[in-house]
Amino acid sequence: MKNFFKYLGSLMVFLLSIALILIGYLTFREFRPRAVEPVAINKQFSEQTIEKKQSISLVTYNIGYAGLGQTEDFFMDGGKTVQPVNKAMVQQNLTGIEETLKDLPAMIYLFQEVDRRSQRSYEVNQEEELQKQLQLNSAFAYNFKVDYVPIPWPPIGRVESGLLTLSNEKITEAKRIALPN
Repeated sequence: MKNFFKYLGSLMVFLLSIALILIGYLTFREFRPRAVEPVAINKQFSEQTIEKKQSISLVTYNIGYAGLGQTEDFFMDGGKTVQPVNKAMVQQNLTGIEETLKDLPAMIYLFQEVDRRSQRSYEVNQEEELQKQLQLNSAFAYNFKVDYVPIPWPPIGRVESGLLTLSNEKITEAKRIALPN
């Protein structure tokens, strides 16, 4: 009986050590952007520029990582699922987003929750897909980048998500500015 408690104690210490190492690793790797940081400007499809005093049209759109279509029962909305059923559903939702944008012509599009390499969206690079389909100038900045989100069950896993700007106009400079909480 004494050996049982000794082994049980050793197991508890081992499991606690693993948990602390994991928490330490995830904390160390947590995405902490600077207050202002430059953002890479991606492929330029157009050299057209906005003139002073010119009116602009703008669309802002939270695409929900192309994972929150009509059929989703998302856990954050009181449902049970963490991600779409499969990669094909993410692609279908992304195609629907692209079709919606055709009905919303604008000079500048500002997107939120655009995934690059996330388990929740089956690793679909949504930035690349949107840029390729729409043939617009772009800049992308992360706002959520973690190695592992352990909740709920099954866990969300790795998330690399951010803000995407697409524009018919030439993008000469892009910055990510962290606003105060």
